[in-house]
Amino acid sequence: AVFDDLAAHFPLQRDPHRSGGPARYWRVGDTATRLGLISPLTANFCDTCNRVRLTTEGVLYTCLGHDDHVDLKTILRQDGVDGLDAALDAALDVWDEIDMADVRAASLRLADLFIAQVEARCPDLALASPRDGGVRGSQVSFRHPDGYAIMQALIARGVIGDFRAPDILRFGLTPLYIGEDDIVAAVDIMADVMDTRAWDAAE
Repeated sequence: AVFDDLAAHFPLQRDPHRSGGPARYWRVGDTATRLGLISPLTANFCDTCNRVRLTTEGVLYTCLGHDDHVDLKTILRQDGVDGLDAALDAALDVWDEIDMADVRAASLRLADLFIAQVEARCPDLALASPRDGGVRGSQVSFRHPDGYAIMQALIARGVIGDFRAPDILRFGLTPLYIGEDDIVAAVDIMADVMDTRAWDAAE
């Protein structure tokens, strides 16, 4: 939607510039202005992503689309620099001897299963992500007018996603951490929340 709004006002041409990160770039007409957009809902960048996120609270996230993390601040306070080095090594060990093509293929399988399960069991949730896995990242998003309240009800029951205004419920699917059983279990909870309208109940 952001890109479409910009393109309606400015002539945008694809720019081959790469920064080493997940952004894709466009040139604004014949100007020297370059526009970079990160679009996790509509474009796949997982196979080239080289990002980790360190929050201001000292928490390291090794995948931007998943909630697994390492609390570096606590480790540093308890175990000093040596403990910090060991924690960083452990956080990155998961990538040793992993073929990213295999990770991507597993991610697509999980996403296809998740979409099929949600559409079959939660018909009031409308798919917002591209159905074509070739243009979809490792997140799957659905729309619902009560998206924020639904996401809070899901989080309270252990299904962790995030909400994007105005109506997007987004779920990260990382095959290094979750499998098909986790997908089915999550949709069991989602179906219960939707069937009972649990988001209307006070938590």
